[in-house]
Amino acid sequence: MVNYLTECRKNESLARNLQFWFETCSVFKNFIILNKEKVRKKITGGKTDEDLKDIQSELLIPYLLLLDNRFEVEYEKYGMGKTRAPDFFVTFEKSASFNVEVKKIRKTPLDVEFNQCFQEIGERIRTVPSDLLCRMDIISLNPDRDLIARLKISQEKIVSFAQNIICSEKNKLSFQDSKEYPVPDFEDEVTLILDKPSSKINLDHTYYYHGLKPLFFTQREFYKFSDTIFEKMGQMLPDMVNILVITSDSDTHDQHDLLEAIKSINQRLARSEESFFIKKGFKGSLDFREQSKIISAILFRNNWVSEERDRNFLWYNKIARNPLLEAIGDYLKTMDIFQNG
Repeated sequence: MVNYLTECRKNESLARNLQFWFETCSVFKNFIILNKEKVRKKITGGKTDEDLKDIQSELLIPYLLLLDNRFEVEYEKYGMGKTRAPDFFVTFEKSASFNVEVKKIRKTPLDVEFNQCFQEIGERIRTVPSDLLCRMDIISLNPDRDLIARLKISQEKIVSFAQNIICSEKNKLSFQDSKEYPVPDFEDEVTLILDKPSSKINLDHTYYYHGLKPLFFTQREFYKFSDTIFEKMGQMLPDMVNILVITSDSDTHDQHDLLEAIKSINQRLARSEESFFIKKGFKGSLDFREQSKIISAILFRNNWVSEERDRNFLWYNKIARNPLLEAIGDYLKTMDIFQNG
């Protein structure tokens, strides 16, 4: 890790990722060195972990682009904080250029409470010496704030139960064995799972890792996408290809929410809901429709992938004033951490 980025040590994830990105992409490392003052200012200005996660999400995009030598990236070409402008100016094959604006949708308060609760439990479980891996899965079909409240109240009992199970089972489980234990008072909601790996691990403590998380759906997740679109349109520049990249570290957000947001906006346009668009900062529905042509495409990076969805989902704006080149779109849809093999 280069010395001038020691400030990011206040967030282990940011520090770890930057180091990995430096090691796997020398072009990105040079990009950071070139923009070291901008990066340092952003990192030192981050007041919370969420602020630093936003910075990490922002810097991930030039890293992914620079894994392919067809792209060149400039950071805040139009000035830092002076005017509302895109984050990155990108050149493709030394000819086609486009702007990229990045926005991360933050976790819901319920996500944050859940993670904090199980982080506290996990830290105490780790104190038990063993060669076991431990996690807790939420199996409730209806996780809600009441479940979190009950978990917090029962934290001592849960920790004690887990510690006792680890002590009694650590010499019974065979290598590569896995066993589940319903948590008392949460039999249909939380399961403790112990694994015994065959590889050598630290015997001084139990290794705790997060299990399956509950998804705290509000049924209104798509509003966060539409609000992001309204907010970021003002940072796009006319007569250029402009791409809005939306990321999230919450499992509750996926590509369907983006499509639902666009559908909802189009329905409001069809109904000419003038007051709605005025409230969002436009002169009316016609003004919004005209300004929306400035967005060429929206890329959403899913927090997790499955058989039903890829990491990157790209939506093309069919009425864009400046359409996105197909070759650029093809890369955006497939780019990922291990793009360079």
